[in-house]
Amino acid sequence: MPSGRPVATLTGHTHLVKDIAFSPDGKRLATASDDGTIRIWDTATRKTITALRDLPLLLFAVTFGTDGKLLATAGIDGARLWNVDFPADPFAAVCDLEREQMSREDWMLYLPEESYRRVCP
Repeated sequence: MPSGRPVATLTGHTHLVKDIAFSPDGKRLATASDDGTIRIWDTATRKTITALRDLPLLLFAVTFGTDGKLLATAGIDGARLWNVDFPADPFAAVCDLEREQMSREDWMLYLPEESYRRVCP
């Protein structure tokens, strides 16, 4: 029975969250913040999948396209479209592309909330 209480608190943004949007399949959530980032969350694990950075500090809106592969954002500098069609296994995709382990520096840049680990065979 629904309790009317929150089931999760998503942490990671450092300023006000201005807008949120669920992907069409409900598996991802996008949040737009005045910290200049858009975060894409996995709704099952409640963890950040990725953070889109270097955005204007004034973001107003975020929404997924009908197929969930594009994300539209609106900010003080205008509107942008982002490809958010992530592979099912992003680690395998990186290993296939790079053919080597991700460096600690790259890991911290792209996966700051995850502890570094070797993911390529």
